[in-house]
Amino acid sequence: MKKLTILLSLIFVIEIHSQEVAGQPDVAKELIRQWIHTEKQLSDEQQTWKQEKAHISELLVLYEKELKLLNEELATVQSVELDDEKKQKLEKQIQQDDEKRKQLRAFLLRQKPRMIALIKKFPQPLQDQISETVDVLNSPEIDSSARDLLMPMLSVVEAGNSFNAGVFRTSQKVVIGADEWQAEVMYLGLGRAYFWVGQKAGVGSPTATGWQWKRDDAQLKEIKKAMSVFDKTTQPELIKLPLKVN
Repeated sequence: MKKLTILLSLIFVIEIHSQEVAGQPDVAKELIRQWIHTEKQLSDEQQTWKQEKAHISELLVLYEKELKLLNEELATVQSVELDDEKKQKLEKQIQQDDEKRKQLRAFLLRQKPRMIALIKKFPQPLQDQISETVDVLNSPEIDSSARDLLMPMLSVVEAGNSFNAGVFRTSQKVVIGADEWQAEVMYLGLGRAYFWVGQKAGVGSPTATGWQWKRDDAQLKEIKKAMSVFDKTTQPELIKLPLKVN
């Protein structure tokens, strides 16, 4: 499955005809300006998320080290003469840290079913991509650790964010009613997908129960052309694709 950034790879603009843009250089300049702006936003968002994930991971590691040191220090209380005030302060600090850890674990346990339900709405290629992470998330063994709960959740969110910022091409099963085909599919992030197989074509969109596909054979030519542009088997050009599914 290929992954490239939206607009840069396809070089097409939805709902704009090539004939219209050809005679309007100002429109073309504006499209380029919008493309550059969009690319910068996507890049900034991805970089911010990576930094936040790294920061959270560092905090978790530091917290666990601190908790371990506090427990070790408390364990030496029996063999070291400490005044009551210092001992009580140390015990209170350990209790507070332990309570925070329990609160974080309880919060993540509440979020776990929501995360699993969200994954079921992901496109099949994305579900396949994160299948190992989902297995870890579904395991009851991680429920006793806040860190073990948080890490797969972060991986799922990062994978969803990455998929949503790109164009993905794959071959997969498409089911519409009693009909089922192995079709060529192109996803525009998490918002829309297009497929074709033989003389059939259509559009896919996310719903509360998963992805829904709808036949629209009138779009066959444009959908095949868009995928050819993406696959670099034809020259780039502006292509009109439907945004709405009736």
